Amino acid sequence: AALFHTDYEDKISSIRVGNRWQFQNIGKVEVDGLELAVEGRLGNWHPYANYSYTDSRIKKNPSDPLTEGKRVQRIAPHKFNLGVTYAPSGQFYIRVSGRYVDDYYFNDRNTAVARNPAHFVADAKIGWQLPGLSLMRKAELSLAINNLFDRHYREQQYEYADGRNVWLGLSARF
Repeated sequence: AALFHTDYEDKISSIRVGNRWQFQNIGKVEVDGLELAVEGRLGNWHPYANYSYTDSRIKKNPSDPLTEGKRVQRIAPHKFNLGVTYAPSGQFYIRVSGRYVDDYYFNDRNTAVARNPAHFVADAKIGWQLPGLSLMRKAELSLAINNLFDRHYREQQYEYADGRNVWLGLSARF
């Protein structure tokens, strides 16, 4: 668990001017937060969960007083991650995980058109450790499916995140 408080002066933000983005300093921002995490081991099962709460508010902004009291852009107040890995041996595992991100804004005025709705995304991965070859210490073959339920959500104001996607991977350490 962790509690935190941060005061910023002249925090850099971005604003849209016409069809371009421009950096702007915000006079004063206060950030308060809480983070909680737990991990476990139940035989071959390894569950985990973590949660964070962040209250990030603009306290003073002479360049745009309409932002005072608003949330800082791109910071979701609530985030939650959970997952479990099943690893019956050192050579094989299955992992399922999910992440929830609360709504947040793409501008400091927190206007309705710049609101990004909350979303939950789940992923899954299966991995196999390959027998060691003479030059490799560790090799893994994996299959991952990201965004299992094909959720449509934005990570940037004008750009949606990838839908469901599948990755076949081979990694090795020498």
